[in-house]
Amino acid sequence: MSGTSLDGVSTALVRLQADPPAATLVAFRQEPYGAAERGAIIDAMARGTPRDLAFLHVALGERFAGAVLSLLAEARVAPRDLAFIASHGQTVWHEPGKATLQLGDAAVLAERLGVRVVSDFRARDVAAGGQGAPLVPLADVMLFGHEERGRLLLNIGGMANFTWVPRRGVTEGALAFDTGPGVAVIDAVTRRVDPDAAYDVGVSGRGAGGRRRSCSRSCWRIRISIRRRPRARGASGSVSSMRTGCWRGCGAAGGAPTTMPSRPRRRSRWNRSPVRSPAGLGRTESW
Repeated sequence: MSGTSLDGVSTALVRLQADPPAATLVAFRQEPYGAAERGAIIDAMARGTPRDLAFLHVALGERFAGAVLSLLAEARVAPRDLAFIASHGQTVWHEPGKATLQLGDAAVLAERLGVRVVSDFRARDVAAGGQGAPLVPLADVMLFGHEERGRLLLNIGGMANFTWVPRRGVTEGALAFDTGPGVAVIDAVTRRVDPDAAYDVGVSGRGAGGRRRSCSRSCWRIRISIRRRPRARGASGSVSSMRTGCWRGCGAAGGAPTTMPSRPRRRSRWNRSPVRSPAGLGRTESW
């Protein structure tokens, strides 16, 4: 898969067990996108024609197939030994509960590897009445829940999200919601400061800066407006608006780094709105 941060293609070889449910990571590989690849995806999101999207759909399918073959070569596993390939694809548009589009032709993967391919996870969730995001809660419940008590998990991906896990393996009562843009904004601002940097390696930019109250007010104002919307977010609009607003408010002329404070805010009441999901992901919270 490739996330909304557009940092590259991640592949994982996993051994699954049904009884008791378990997943074991056998091998993992990360292949960064080149500047041209990242630029093509960003252009497709912003102004792509049907022809552009169609060609990118096939190109990403080939890219994902190559990434899987490289992973299998490192792990010394043949494609015929795979039960299936699960391909999320590259999100280019997501409107919670309405429509979602991921590129990376699953048919190309199936042909190149000769293996059954499962895809369109988000589209299926939306079709079943869900918001299509986040999709990590089921994995959180199965892999990271505590056996005796509840656990709250934070995933800071391109979009950040919380998962409340009552107990490991128990989906009843599980809650999940997006909190807004995550590293998609951080990476975009980093590339604006340093075009040669794909992301803030070792959070060196954070450590070099200081707090600016004007920047904090600008970014928090945008965050507040995002919090009032549905809890599933897409990269299409929120990242661009937040990145631009923060950038202008921070006055980052000359590449002067700024440190954003971490200010947890309480909500006295959650308006809990159950959302159906074919994968049994629990409920998506809307505030």
